[in-house]
Amino acid sequence: MLFTLTILAANLRACITGVGSLIPIIRADLGLSNTLAGLITTLPLLVFAAVSPAAAQFSRRFGFGRAVLFGLLALFLGEGIRSYTNTLGLFLGTALMALGITIGNVLLVSLIKFLFPDRVGSVTGIYSTSMALSACVSIGISVPVAVGLGLGWRNALSMWMILAFFSIVLWISQMPRLKEAPAETLPDAEETKPKRSVYRSKLAWQFAAFFGFQSLLFYSLTAWVPSILQSRGFTVEQAATVAFLLQLFNLPSTLLVPILCARYRDQRLPLLVFSLLFLTGTTLFLFSGKSVLTYISIIIAALGMGSGLGFGNLFISLRTRNAQEAAALSGMGQCLGYLFAAAGPVFLGFLFDLTGSWTLPLLFILCCILLMSYFGLKTARDRFLFD
Repeated sequence: MLFTLTILAANLRACITGVGSLIPIIRADLGLSNTLAGLITTLPLLVFAAVSPAAAQFSRRFGFGRAVLFGLLALFLGEGIRSYTNTLGLFLGTALMALGITIGNVLLVSLIKFLFPDRVGSVTGIYSTSMALSACVSIGISVPVAVGLGLGWRNALSMWMILAFFSIVLWISQMPRLKEAPAETLPDAEETKPKRSVYRSKLAWQFAAFFGFQSLLFYSLTAWVPSILQSRGFTVEQAATVAFLLQLFNLPSTLLVPILCARYRDQRLPLLVFSLLFLTGTTLFLFSGKSVLTYISIIIAALGMGSGLGFGNLFISLRTRNAQEAAALSGMGQCLGYLFAAAGPVFLGFLFDLTGSWTLPLLFILCCILLMSYFGLKTARDRFLFD
């Protein structure tokens, strides 16, 4: 099941992150305006926000196994519709694909708590790293496949259908294992339904704020770092290399944070350390100009940024008492977090248009890192959701 979980996690970012570098090609091919082109990357975040609260209820209604299977099927079909139809299909397919990802985002974290209660840290690290690694690979190969191999953007995006199909086969093979488990331990069991609304928990709101800021930072920097570098005189290829480094050096902290921090009941000290790395790297990037310091600053910032995903997934398990509470907290946190994060890339673009400089947008990023750290420290304390 661990292998299956790892493969499923790889679906949750790869088909999204690779789109950004292909947007100029898609825009030229379909004749899209800049506004519509920007919606390609924003639409999945809006779907995440809209659907996340319902994912846990959907699981209770139809069963955990069937809910995840439905999500994988939606992901597979959405990827196909996005790649091989017209302009309307591009957006409808993206929305359907995002629906499937949302179900996986919310439910798979609770599956970790259900299947691996004594290995939450290590399994969460593997799960988070699979997400981050697939995002890194997607960014690295999308343009070479589309342009270098001459396959075009449609085939470059549709190649992730292979991974989705393989995941469907794997999940179907594992569903009997869930049916054989005692009813009271299943993530969709009524006995484990939260006794109170997650929206009445102060900790849940603090987690949602932390998750929102770390998501905003990830998607904003992923979207705009190449443009920032090109404005400083970097070539398209150099900017792509730095963007790849940003994703690559996410991986160590994404993997190690859950493994190391799950051993302790309080995670405030490591969270502070990684937040300082993020803050230091971004500050250096602000002043780096076109120099080797740019590469160094991006690596330092990436090590700090990668911890956000690791901490976010880990907190869902450590701050809840059972899998259903984990699903409820995951649903709320991702709903509010992604709704907030969707505004990030747009707002950074607005600040650039307003000032004609990337200085103010990067200062905004620094403020968001401080706020993420504040709410992260609140969430990192040793307590449970409904204490």
